[in-house]
Amino acid sequence: MVLALLPALPLLVLGQMYRWVDKSGESHFTDDRSTIPKGAKVVPYEPSEGDVSIGTIKEGTPVAPAPTSAPAAVSAPAPVQEASRPVNRADPAATLTLGPLPKSLKPGDAEVLLTAVQFALDSPKLKAFGGLLKTIRLDVIERSDDPRLSRTPEWAGGFAVSATQVYLLSPYIGQVGYGKPRQWSQMTLHEVAHAQQRQWSGSKQVPRWFVEGYAMYVSGEELGATSEDVAWWAIERGQGAPLSNAFRLGPQRAVLRGAERADHALMDYGLAAEGVRLMVALRNEAAVGAVLEGLHEGLEFDAAFKKAMGLEIKELEAQLLTSLKPDFHQRAQ
Repeated sequence: MVLALLPALPLLVLGQMYRWVDKSGESHFTDDRSTIPKGAKVVPYEPSEGDVSIGTIKEGTPVAPAPTSAPAAVSAPAPVQEASRPVNRADPAATLTLGPLPKSLKPGDAEVLLTAVQFALDSPKLKAFGGLLKTIRLDVIERSDDPRLSRTPEWAGGFAVSATQVYLLSPYIGQVGYGKPRQWSQMTLHEVAHAQQRQWSGSKQVPRWFVEGYAMYVSGEELGATSEDVAWWAIERGQGAPLSNAFRLGPQRAVLRGAERADHALMDYGLAAEGVRLMVALRNEAAVGAVLEGLHEGLEFDAAFKKAMGLEIKELEAQLLTSLKPDFHQRAQ
């Protein structure tokens, strides 16, 4: 589905911007019309005061894949009724709204930023997992002394503070540069996925392994840590409950600094992603969406998980440890 960009944002020192769509339906933004291929559909981006509504996430063609078999090293749980797709409760008026473009933008930066927001909007997984219930606003933070950054880890490129507000860090103060457009797009989608997950879970307590694993799965990010390191982290540090203990290093976390702290967090993120990937391998993507649906219906996380997956979290953890043991032994060698 091609979504038009609604003009409403000041371009500051930038020139006229254009959005064009290629043959595969992917959106591109540019201030140089000569770079747009002949025959491409072009939407002018007119400067004016206010925000810009990037578009609307609506229900589309079901994209949940057919059930996949479990990894060879993992024994499948007892058969249960196949998880159903989440009920479509998406608000057809829900949008991704981008605040004013940063003043620090350099030539080409606006294209990367707008393409990243469009990338998040077009995410088939966000649509498969129920879509948006409310509009999400995205704002870019430009100053390193901004008080909103007081609790942000040093490796962050953005963060979601609520079900409707996401902040992206300007590449000139954050860790993700506009020179890495794919990484910037995935980071933006990661944070939008956090906000969307909060819309579905409401005030329910959701374990961080699912929160981060879900966002990584939706955004398609790479693990960052090697499978051998993640296996070692799960088995040596997980104490038999690798997912439940993820992001819970305890007293040691407080004394970690800089790169060491970031490396440990990286393995927690990798472990969280492995947990959600195993959920998909055992049931399929519909089970992940069914967890969100259960939360939205009022179930606590453990109950929503069991209803969707047909097994307890501790059983998933046991199977995860089994699947990681070959990589653990590889690292030990």
